[in-house]
Amino acid sequence: MPFSFDSLIVPQPVVDQVMFRVSQKSPFIGSGVASLTNDAQGGGNFYARRVRDEDVTRANVIDGVTSHSATIVDAVRDFAPVLRRVRPRMVVDGAMAAEGRLSANPTEDVIAQSASYWQREIDEALMSVVKALLDSSAGCLKDTHLKSIATAAPPYVTLSYASVINAAALAGDSIADYAAIVMHSKQWADVQLENAAKSMFQPIGAGAPAPYLGALRVIVSDAVPTSGSGASAKYTAVLLRPGALYVAVQQALREFVVPDPSIPAVMISESMHFAAGAEGCKWIDAGSNPANSVLDDAAKWAKTAGTPTADTDKRTIGLIALTTNATSV
Repeated sequence: MPFSFDSLIVPQPVVDQVMFRVSQKSPFIGSGVASLTNDAQGGGNFYARRVRDEDVTRANVIDGVTSHSATIVDAVRDFAPVLRRVRPRMVVDGAMAAEGRLSANPTEDVIAQSASYWQREIDEALMSVVKALLDSSAGCLKDTHLKSIATAAPPYVTLSYASVINAAALAGDSIADYAAIVMHSKQWADVQLENAAKSMFQPIGAGAPAPYLGALRVIVSDAVPTSGSGASAKYTAVLLRPGALYVAVQQALREFVVPDPSIPAVMISESMHFAAGAEGCKWIDAGSNPANSVLDDAAKWAKTAGTPTADTDKRTIGLIALTTNATSV
């Protein structure tokens, strides 16, 4: 069947399928620690989101005399910038002919890779947010949600199952809610080598088995915060509870197709607009559409609550960080 340019926008069923596959491929979304919604479609450069546990005060006693003050619903909101991203691709006719695919649709080649591509883009944006919040020098969570057991000189302290449980105690009585841990590949190697390690692998659907540490889904990413070098280098693992991170899609996958007869080739660009953030934290910079290198700037994020208390922190922010050394350097 010859290629047709009749439809420049990806059909909605294809968009839905790509986004479904993105949610399956992303360990953040797949494990539930990051939510994926379409509620940023109202437009604008920033996304506002109601804080899930904004009312952290206990119920008042009705005594028939006391007048109780009310809190305003939706008065407290998280904010995140909308990230506008494009993926330009070119499909050269000669290359397709050489492969014996004269009647192949070039858009199909691009869309076939779309789920993996956009999953990686979303995950990297989420990690940029996490790095900013937990920055050891200026992150808004460094004093309340970060525990460091790393040392600058021997003996160095590596990540272990026991140290993870001890760090999770920072979450108070919500410790049992945590569902995943993101760690550096060198920290994962230490966990694997740990005597009587609690790591294991469990099959997820029909895909490859996913790693677990006890009941925590393990996400291995070298994008976690790191500092230093050599044996004294520090690596920060991050524990996450369900809904701790979020992705709000403003414009789902859109495709633009332009032929270039001089090559000949087809230029195919995909775009997606989405916001990435963390529950209980807000973007405080006026700049819009930041690159990931700007998104991970600690100075541009703050806690959402104006005067957060320890209880507010534990109820609205679902991140706990643990900094360790590593054996493999």
